[in-house]
Formats: sequence, C-alpha cells, structure tokens
Amino acid sequence: ILDETIDNIRSITRDLMPTNLERFGLLAAVEDLCKRINDTGELNMSFQYNQKKRIDEQKEFALYRIVQELVNNTLKYAKADEVQIQLTFNEGILKLSYVDNGRGFELEKWRKDTTLQNGLGLRGIETRASVLGADVQLNSAPEKGFQLALNVAI
Repeated sequence: ILDETIDNIRSITRDLMPTNLERFGLLAAVEDLCKRINDTGELNMSFQYNQKKRIDEQKEFALYRIVQELVNNTLKYAKADEVQIQLTFNEGILKLSYVDNGRGFELEKWRKDTTLQNGLGLRGIETRASVLGADVQLNSAPEKGFQLALNVAI
C-alpha cells in the first residue's frame, strides 16, 4: 500500500509540473503525455508540430494545462479511441489543434447551461485561453467528436 501511495504521489507531482515542461518545454511535455496515455492502451494519441521552439514559460504552462484538461475530458467523457494534437508555429502565432473521435455533445446546450454543473473543464480552458489573450473555438456535436482550435500570439 505504501509503494502504491508513493507511486500515486509521484504521478500527481509529475502531472502538476512535469519535469519535461520545465526543462525542455511544451513540445517535450506534450510528447511525454501522449506517450504515457498511448502506453495505457486506452487511447491512440498522435502529436505533430512544425518546429521545435520554446515560448514564454507561463504560456507553455497554461497551454500544457489546456492540453491536459482536454485529454482528461476525452478519457472521462468522450469514449474516444483516437486523439490528434497539432502545434503549429507561424509568424508569431501558435495554433493548437485538438481533435477526438468521441461521442461529442451538444455545444449550444452546454453554452446555455448556467448551472455550471457540467463542463467546468471546458470553461476552465476558455478562461485560461482568455488569460493568454488567445482566440479559442470549440466544435462538437453528438456522435461527431470534439474539436478545439486555439490561436495565441507568441
């Protein structure tokens, strides 16, 4: 039991501030996250990027948290078996694209839900994006999966 508890604490600590994120940046941290998820066999994750580039540490941290929340939502709710993540650097803009092939949901119904009982993760993503000054677009429909496109100046 003690060994399992120690392993859990290490995992939580690594997830809160992954060493790869701190040392090597966003790309390495997302690659590691994808590898760890792929190793579980629960989800097939692909990650592509057009260049290796470090950006502001606070932006990297916020973007990693957004990716982490997206993956968490996919694992918890989407019943997806594939996720595609892309990070594209182009003329001072970083574009994050996240697509899963899960069951999706009614986006307009979610937006109108004022009880805030559902979708706190997505609302947190929108808040993080706003703090970054990023433009974020969500797209989903029942049985059509989920997509996020985020653009942020770097």
